[in-house]
Amino acid sequence: LDGALTIKKNNQVALDIIGEGDESQVKIWSSGGVALQNYTAFKDNELVTKKYVDDKIVSATGELYTLSTCGNHYTFNNGLDAPTNTSFRTDTSSHSSLKEFHFKQLWTSENEIALLNANWQPTPSTVLELYIRAELAMKTTIKDWKTSTRNNNCVMFNLSGSQPCTHLHGYLYNNSTYEVILTNMRKV
Repeated sequence: LDGALTIKKNNQVALDIIGEGDESQVKIWSSGGVALQNYTAFKDNELVTKKYVDDKIVSATGELYTLSTCGNHYTFNNGLDAPTNTSFRTDTSSHSSLKEFHFKQLWTSENEIALLNANWQPTPSTVLELYIRAELAMKTTIKDWKTSTRNNNCVMFNLSGSQPCTHLHGYLYNNSTYEVILTNMRKV
């Protein structure tokens, strides 16, 4: 043979390389698709499968979750006490001056309780969203996630930057109801 191998077989497997135990090792379809079976010993400068890349990403970063009030309305209270299961606390009530938040729990998208202190960590891309009657009141990234100074079962965190990235002008009101969303959270 000099220079080419042409195999035509419609959309079927055009070439199947069989290895030990009569198991397919490489399949090449006439459409150009390639599948490697059970091969993970890739070396530098080799092409890898999508599954291999996806598995490496999940093992390196872990799965990311969105936590929220999940249909429950949280009340705000500007007191110095600890937050409850359905309330949160801050250092101030002014939207533009908010820096510090205190929470005890939120819920997963499967409506399971997410106790924040023991089981969850933010990522560098975690975003806090705060809604008042379905209107976005504030959206910003967070930093400095740690055990709350108000209760060991709660967490506190600061907003990244000197003020929230996006916010309404106004205030949080005691005993008013809010919806909360934290995106890109990691379960630990």
